[in-house]
Amino acid sequence: MKKKQITLKPLRPNIGIVRWYSSELKKLVRIMVKAVTIHVQNVYKRSEVGFTASQDEDIFTFEDVIDQARNVVQIYIDDNVSEITAKLVDKINLNSNISLTRSLRDVFTPELGISGNILEDAMTAGVRLACETSIIENVSLIQSIADDYFAKITGNVTRAINGGLSYSSLIDEFQKLQEKTTRRAELIATDQVHKAFTSINLRRMDDAGITHWKWVHSGGGRNPRKWHVHLGQLDKVYTMDNPPIIDDKTGERGFPAQLVNCRCVLAPVVEIPE
Repeated sequence: MKKKQITLKPLRPNIGIVRWYSSELKKLVRIMVKAVTIHVQNVYKRSEVGFTASQDEDIFTFEDVIDQARNVVQIYIDDNVSEITAKLVDKINLNSNISLTRSLRDVFTPELGISGNILEDAMTAGVRLACETSIIENVSLIQSIADDYFAKITGNVTRAINGGLSYSSLIDEFQKLQEKTTRRAELIATDQVHKAFTSINLRRMDDAGITHWKWVHSGGGRNPRKWHVHLGQLDKVYTMDNPPIIDDKTGERGFPAQLVNCRCVLAPVVEIPE
């Protein structure tokens, strides 16, 4: 039987989820900065002289202080990371279910023999696996924000002590690190929402029997990947088991959002009898 292909609306993640997750990660950054600033400031206030390379006691003192600040942050992470990541994935899963269901309803009618409630089961085994994988990945990434921050803080403090830097100079270094860490948190939020959204969509499409799709370029970004722009311009239909090359340098194949900071999305393609 001859079939006709219909391209559905592109599936785009809700920007509100990105903003919410970004806010949660930036809150972690503020907590880290506050903990470090308070602890380090207290040590500097107790010191009557500048720090020099020979003052090993000062280095040991600051190592203890940084460890105290790290413990404060780790308690916050341990108490909140499970709830944050679970909420994140719940939001993305709901967004995916609503987006794909609406996209299907725009095309299918009861006359075609396909119900508008085709995606009533929002948590199939495949979707559950995608959600659990995303939670694990984001728990690891949140921990990495703290680990990376404190590794750099320790280096900044050690160099400040060895170089006899003033408290104001050290605070300047803290400020630069805070800005850099905040940018990383924002990148992680955007990247992970897009990755999880695409991953869950792929599982949900598979559950609905949708095996074809098109690449849709995001149209944004200061320096878009030329190859991804090209993929969007091709308007080609791909299958789940044969995705396109997404990196023309390495030959890696995959899906939108697979590469870091890729904001491209997919448009499902359904086949119906002519």
